[in-house]
Amino acid sequence: MGAERTQWAALRARSGAQEREAPLRLIGRDADPEQLARTQVHLEAAGLLDHPLLELDLAEGRLEDCAGAEPAPQLIVGNPPYGARLAASEDLLPTLGRVLVRNHPETKLSFIVGVPAGEDSDTRALIARLGIPGLKASALNNGALEAVVLSGATPAAPEVREGASGAALGGPAPGADPLWDKALEAAEAFANRIRKNRSHLGRWARRQGVSAYRLYDRDLPEYVLTIDHYGTALAVQTYEAPNTIDPAQAALRQRAALALLPEAAGVKEEALYLRERRRTSPENQYGVASRAQERVQVIEGPAKFWVNLSDYLDTGLYLDSRGIRRAIAEYLRILRARRARQGQGGPRFLNLFSYTGTATVQGALGGAEESLSVDLSRTYLNWARDNFELNRLDGARHSLQQADVKAWLASPPAGPWESHFDVILFDAPTFSNSERMAEDLDLQRDHPALLEAALKRLAPGGVLFFVTHARRFDFTFEAEGWAAEEKTHLTLDQDCDRGRPAHRCWLIRPEGVTIPGL
Repeated sequence: MGAERTQWAALRARSGAQEREAPLRLIGRDADPEQLARTQVHLEAAGLLDHPLLELDLAEGRLEDCAGAEPAPQLIVGNPPYGARLAASEDLLPTLGRVLVRNHPETKLSFIVGVPAGEDSDTRALIARLGIPGLKASALNNGALEAVVLSGATPAAPEVREGASGAALGGPAPGADPLWDKALEAAEAFANRIRKNRSHLGRWARRQGVSAYRLYDRDLPEYVLTIDHYGTALAVQTYEAPNTIDPAQAALRQRAALALLPEAAGVKEEALYLRERRRTSPENQYGVASRAQERVQVIEGPAKFWVNLSDYLDTGLYLDSRGIRRAIAEYLRILRARRARQGQGGPRFLNLFSYTGTATVQGALGGAEESLSVDLSRTYLNWARDNFELNRLDGARHSLQQADVKAWLASPPAGPWESHFDVILFDAPTFSNSERMAEDLDLQRDHPALLEAALKRLAPGGVLFFVTHARRFDFTFEAEGWAAEEKTHLTLDQDCDRGRPAHRCWLIRPEGVTIPGL
């Protein structure tokens, strides 16, 4: 020990380190009491018994014991569970990052993080899951486990931004307005529902390996909001109150609910993004909310997606369609394994009205050897390209095509790459009348003819997923030799299954063909 103390003193002298004016204070945390007991033995041997050991339930994000402590922590280090200590689906990094950013701005960090089995060594994915920008990664082998050290600092606490809700969430001081005080008191029922959903659905989402999920969807009739959780932020859709509700009363309720939401959901006010859903005519159904370009990454199982929280009414990711994406990926995985045993090539996937390409990404990661995604919007196709690059999909095998799908289906295939698909996803808008279209699209009116044309692009034995988000839809397609069965209940995860389906889904397959799991 004497030689080591001498070496340590020499290192401190060379670095110019100064003696501390105040004693060093260490705070240790772990959810496992056995690990705390072991650490207590080491502290006793080191003469550091005056430093506290605290249990930490990271799932609940409880850091109150040292959040706001004086002095505030200057360095936070950790070794989150991974490898044999944690199932791959129990990804704690998003929760850890959210808690650190919220409670400890401008604090130095250093964490040893495991690289999950089966993933490549790209550390950008780990940093994205942690959600703290600017971290540096250094490779480190922890015994037989591959790991990296992520070091850097949490960002400064952001100021309230224009377009976010922070400036709009305040209210009169307590006692200054009896109506406001009464509205806040009534909104506690809403806040309690948010806390309950956050606890239950947050655990479910971690088990599923997703960082984006629906937290609340008009659960209480007095508070008509849809709240989606995206990592450390919330996207909130507000709706016009029914005509039977006094507009002033509805506005007061909504304002009170939004004032309590950040605390109940565990986010900062400036991380709350509002969108207003209004009754509108079909030609004005799409709108730009702002130009702030608030784009963040989210995780959905093996896939990563870019979502935009500020610019459009939709974020670029339909959360309710997660089950459809998963079903497509799982079926393509089965097909690929079956064909590999038979010495055949992998399956092909066609995504019509492909939006931001999220279903294509899941399909490609699931087992599609080739895919084609068709959409009329250049914005969405560029977004899809970003998602492809984020997931390292080969652009030569997974191609994007800008076209009016209705006209594209009416035209003969330009080559074999535009036909013979094993799986087709048909997820059309309810109505579209873009100037670039030869004629408008009315899904209720047009779906029989469109589906008949789409089925001609299937390979023998292929299947088609037909999806609509129309609130009222009468499915009338019938064709000889084809069976169509509604599978909506199998494609809604529990966060989006609240009694009024956000979408409906039919599986169209040749008679006699069975689909595993569906």
